Amino acid sequence: MKRLIVLSALSLAYCSVAFASPSKCILPVADGGGREPSPASTSGIIASVDKNHITFIGREDIKIQFNEKTAIFTVYGGYVESHELKIGLHTFVWFVGCKPVSGKKVLAAIIQVCATEPVPCLK
Repeated sequence: MKRLIVLSALSLAYCSVAFASPSKCILPVADGGGREPSPASTSGIIASVDKNHITFIGREDIKIQFNEKTAIFTVYGGYVESHELKIGLHTFVWFVGCKPVSGKKVLAAIIQVCATEPVPCLK
């Protein structure tokens, strides 16, 4: 009986791991807190800024769109206005759903900059 219980428990544990759903998208929170966020979808140095998109140096063909729902803040947690984004800023971006780059236009859920001046991150 004891052996049957142990085998049943092992079987259940194996099935739980084998059929577990993929990890969920966890976005960073300004000023920290919350759970450990998912890795950024992409990162780089801003090459151009428009009223609703940025591009990164070496990847100017991919337009990272942002809108009023996109949260923009520094790695230290301070909120940043979209008009403060500028060329040269070291930046991390989480796309909606933490999806990887696919296509030429992607929508940012979070834009995180090292600072509002072009300095490298301490991350």
